[in-house]
Amino acid sequence: MPFVLDCSITMTWIFPDESTDSSEALRESLLDDFAIVPTLWFFEVGNFLKSALRRGRIGEEEWFGLAEALQALPIEMDSESHHLVWESLLPIALRLDLSV
Repeated sequence: MPFVLDCSITMTWIFPDESTDSSEALRESLLDDFAIVPTLWFFEVGNFLKSALRRGRIGEEEWFGLAEALQALPIEMDSESHHLVWESLLPIALRLDLSV
């Protein structure tokens, strides 16, 4: 069954010291299924990789390899969230003075 993937889980796949049994089970499930990510996932993962490179956690060659590997994952971008924000959440947030 497809699942929603966020940046924090994705990063546990890159850094084994941050991995858990649950995150590994999700990674293995991608062999037979796909994940759905919000549009923001691409920006978050990109920033995380840039920070990891800058801090010396990964090298430049590894950075390019990771970027290619992540692009090859069976991932689909959520194409409906922006409709939810504009049509439902924003009016409620404005009315109740809450953040979206």
